[in-house]
Formats: sequence, structure tokens, C-alpha cells
Amino acid sequence: MEAARARLAEKRRLLREEPVALGRALAFSLVRQGDWREALEVPEPDFEALQGLVRRLLAPGQISIIRVDRDALLHPRDAEEARLIACLTRLVARNHLEPAARDQVVRDTVQQVRQLPAADRAKLIALLEAQL
Repeated sequence: MEAARARLAEKRRLLREEPVALGRALAFSLVRQGDWREALEVPEPDFEALQGLVRRLLAPGQISIIRVDRDALLHPRDAEEARLIACLTRLVARNHLEPAARDQVVRDTVQQVRQLPAADRAKLIALLEAQL
């Protein structure tokens, strides 16, 4: 808990004192949430409530299933998804985001595209490839 509080305090300090950190945070918030003002609102997390939730969910005698998907960028499901990732990476790179932010945008998009029917995925990939 103390480590998390220290990281949060450091993030707040960087936003106040480092123009580059502030610029990155504003751009990241604009891309991720659609509103740059979100970067300026760093809420104080309720660590006690989080601890209580974890204790309740991971209580002895209960079954807890945690699903972790493989990283789509490193392990595409098939050749079509590899094409999608390649297209998205090139298109998102045009926005000059930092590499970690670019990768996260691609990961999030791949997760959404995976929910489409196969025919629609193929059409989307063709449209993206046409933009390159």
C-alpha cells in the first residue's frame, strides 16, 4: 500500500513540475478517454476498500478464476490478426504517441475487433490496409 501511495505522489509531483510529463499525460488522456482534462484529475484511491474487495473475492474456500489473455501484439491468434496489428501499428504511429501508448491503443483496438464477426473483421482489415 505504501508503495502505491508513493507512486501516486510521484505521479502528482511530475504532473506539477515536469512539462513533458504533463504533455504526455494530457495526450494519453485525450486518446484513451477522449478528454484531456482527465489527466489533471488524479483521484485518491480508497486502498482500504480495495483491500476489502480483494479479501472478499479471494477468500479461502471460494473458487476464484482469473483469466489472463496472451499479449495480442506478441501472440496474434492468426495471420489475419497479425495483419490487423501491423496496419494498426502503422496507422497509430502517425499520431506520434509514445511507444507504450501506441501499443496500448493497438491492444485495445484488437480486443474490440475480436468481437466482430469474421466477415466484418476481414472488411475492416481491408479498409485499414487501403489507408496505408
